Amino acid sequence: MRPGVRVRADSPAMTTTPKDIDSGTTVAPILLNVLDAARLLRVGRTTIYELIARGKLEVVHIGRAARIPASSIDRFVDELRGR
Repeated sequence: MRPGVRVRADSPAMTTTPKDIDSGTTVAPILLNVLDAARLLRVGRTTIYELIARGKLEVVHIGRAARIPASSIDRFVDELRGR
């Protein structure tokens, strides 16, 4: 993807997942960056940072990069649904 090119959240570039090199099977990402988490929840980037600050979403830092575990998003949605 070229710098400055915007990709719709439902475009193939955003819906494909990495391939496992050894088995050729598709695997779901374990960690999401803030923009991917925002696209997944259909909210803005600022909302993701607010959810992190309120302790609603877990964040993992790899160096200076913030990543949100996919399991944290699942828990958040379950909490919203009252489960």
